[in-house]
Amino acid sequence: MKEVVSSMRKMRNLSGLLILAVALAMVGCQPKEKVELASGGGSGSAAPESIDGDAQKAEAVKNQIEELSKPSDDLNIPDVPVGWEDAKPSAAPIKKSLGERIDDAFKNIPPTKVTIQTEFTDRGSVLKTTPTMRIQDENRFSIEYALPETKAAVNSITADGNSRAIFEDGKRTDLPALGKTRSRSKMTRKEIEEFAMRMPVEGFSYYAYGDRPWSALVSGLQDPKNGFDVKVEEMDANPIGEVRPFYRLVAESKKGNKLKIEFVVDSKRDVPVIFRTNLEYPDGKERLMVWRAQWQFGGNFEKNEFKIPMESKKST
Repeated sequence: MKEVVSSMRKMRNLSGLLILAVALAMVGCQPKEKVELASGGGSGSAAPESIDGDAQKAEAVKNQIEELSKPSDDLNIPDVPVGWEDAKPSAAPIKKSLGERIDDAFKNIPPTKVTIQTEFTDRGSVLKTTPTMRIQDENRFSIEYALPETKAAVNSITADGNSRAIFEDGKRTDLPALGKTRSRSKMTRKEIEEFAMRMPVEGFSYYAYGDRPWSALVSGLQDPKNGFDVKVEEMDANPIGEVRPFYRLVAESKKGNKLKIEFVVDSKRDVPVIFRTNLEYPDGKERLMVWRAQWQFGGNFEKNEFKIPMESKKST
């Protein structure tokens, strides 16, 4: 599969910038007072051009293409992520309310730009993407996402202040009028599996349908009928900014299709910064995903940032 690099739109009059991020090479968060630096880092003068510069550039491009076709180790959910060795179990109120906190955050979120990195491997095929989300308010937003099923397509949920629609695999589907909502309090096992496979869009269904998907997910995972062991742990960390708690939920199925879900929430804004899925199909092949987000809050977008795609055309 091809790499998709979504177009980056500029955010105007950015103020009160807050970035919530976790180092892309890390599985979890770095605890306070623990810093790791990549070897060979630092500043210095550029090396002189080689007479074989063109050959070197061609080789670099070839290596990049080969790297994009290889799944990374970051796809697998570890038992103990780097930086989480000293994590402690979360109190019962946190375990119960974690999904509600995320849904409340989306409902009350200020203008936001989110830069995302996702990687999928599905039955051996690899897809790496860098979509973007832009949220002005509940009536104006553009949420880009990618899925293995749509290959190189840049999909989106978009609202322009008057209406909203999903544009997936080149096809537009109009959504309920702004202000209309749907309700669900607990996901079934089937809905949990669908969420795990389609989290880059299902995780933001609040903007599509006005529902509360994270509350329903956590409630479903904790329902014994769905067959998951669930743990929620926490630790204090300061990857950027002040020290604050980070929460990590891990759920593993004990019946049905093998499925393991992990996500990490930054308590600064109660938004997810990492989501990972390890799913095994009945035939033994796998679908793995890692989703990482860098959140920036504050400022305003221009109106033309939220144009709904109007043409329906088959993606190639």
